[in-house]
Amino acid sequence: MNSQKGVTLIELMIAVGILAIVVAIAVPNFQSMIQNNRLTSAANETLGVFQIARSEAIRANRRVILAFNATPDITADEAHIVVFVDTDRDGTEDAGERVRSLLLSSDSLALAAVDGGGNAMTQVGFQPDGRTVNSATMTASVCDDRNRGQQLVLRASGQSRLTGAITCP
Repeated sequence: MNSQKGVTLIELMIAVGILAIVVAIAVPNFQSMIQNNRLTSAANETLGVFQIARSEAIRANRRVILAFNATPDITADEAHIVVFVDTDRDGTEDAGERVRSLLLSSDSLALAAVDGGGNAMTQVGFQPDGRTVNSATMTASVCDDRNRGQQLVLRASGQSRLTGAITCP
């Protein structure tokens, strides 16, 4: 008897069809996962910059400013967040004062900061003891183009933390 081993053309076509269905279901979920990871990464990096600013104020025993820019001009060396030691206490960055800058990793991400009263903030300062200048309490939101975001809360004590996912306006 002559027995052949292998698959028929029909069996192969059924397997390819099942594979196509699985891929069609998985690809959108994978893209969503990538967008969620970018958002979480940007929020964690923003939190890290807040912590660096506070640490630098304590280490240098000087006032440190964390300035926000919602729409930076990348060609002019601007960033979403700039941290600088405010040696002359004028609230603006001068030559040689910059400690760190953060440019969010994707054009689809945006940063907004508001104080406890809901007013937009352009900067927050840290005193040499790590507390915020003028006991400022604020929230910063990192949002993407899907109106999903992560919120960061900065307390007057200078401590910052991520509060989790939010729906952006």
